[in-house]
Amino acid sequence: MKVYLFISKHKKTLKMYLPYIEALQQKFDITGNLVDADIVMILGAWTRQGAQLARMSRKMGIPYIVCPLGDLSERNCRNPHFKRSLQILMYQKAMYRHSDLIIARSEEHTSELQSRQVI
Repeated sequence: MKVYLFISKHKKTLKMYLPYIEALQQKFDITGNLVDADIVMILGAWTRQGAQLARMSRKMGIPYIVCPLGDLSERNCRNPHFKRSLQILMYQKAMYRHSDLIIARSEEHTSELQSRQVI
């Protein structure tokens, strides 16, 4: 199974996510071309590119998985509140609602997603 792996630029710079990203790259057959992918995995939220990729893969009939990695936590949604509110309304909520799978890292993360009516 070929996986198209999208990682937000911000997540790539954080050292705490490097082991996670490296493990994914070792376990999956990663493709650099969306057309060749059997599934799309999106790591991180708040990027327009991730939402556009989700929409493109949905139109192409390719299932996608979203792993927000804590980006939808209470703290991240309030900082800066106005900008995050617009992002949620414009593209984030649709990206999560239409995803084939959402990976939540804990029960707390799952309840945050449910409270925002994302899942």
